[in-house]
Amino acid sequence: MLYRSEVGEQITSGSQQGLYQLSNYEIASMLSYTLWGTRPDAWLMGLADSNGLSAAQEIRSVIEQMLSDTRAEIAFKRFVAGWMELNKEIGSAALSDELKADMKEETIRFVKAIFFNDGRYSELMTANYSYMTSRLASHYGLPWSGGSGWQQVFYSGDNSERRGVLGHATGLTIQSAEEKTPPC
Repeated sequence: MLYRSEVGEQITSGSQQGLYQLSNYEIASMLSYTLWGTRPDAWLMGLADSNGLSAAQEIRSVIEQMLSDTRAEIAFKRFVAGWMELNKEIGSAALSDELKADMKEETIRFVKAIFFNDGRYSELMTANYSYMTSRLASHYGLPWSGGSGWQQVFYSGDNSERRGVLGHATGLTIQSAEEKTPPC
């Protein structure tokens, strides 16, 4: 992924002299690459053409609309997968392909819930819960409340120290392998 930076126009007078103001086109580009991972579409360029990205409230409204678009979810999953190296293979032959897929999906759902449901960033490291299927809860040795699909499950007992994203099985298994040995 390329990182883009918008420059803006330098303000030459007034109380904000020396600061930079982004144009509507730069704002459209920044929002699109940040939230969708792609260039601005016709709708966003139309807003830039009509000076519709000049006020903070206009930008907030556009961001809310952009986040409800499926492109935001795709870009978010791609970001989490890159950040947590979820595209790497889980090398253990002892785990089923279904369980490996659940491990990766757990991390995506956990991070997504924090970011999109007004969670605190500290929860990424300290949350005493995650999102699991019955298969994943069983792997962790956690009780399952019943039902099917994905559910929020709180850690307990021997798993009470498994907190946040660093305690997820996916990160622990991707970063370890039978053929690797720790440094001396």
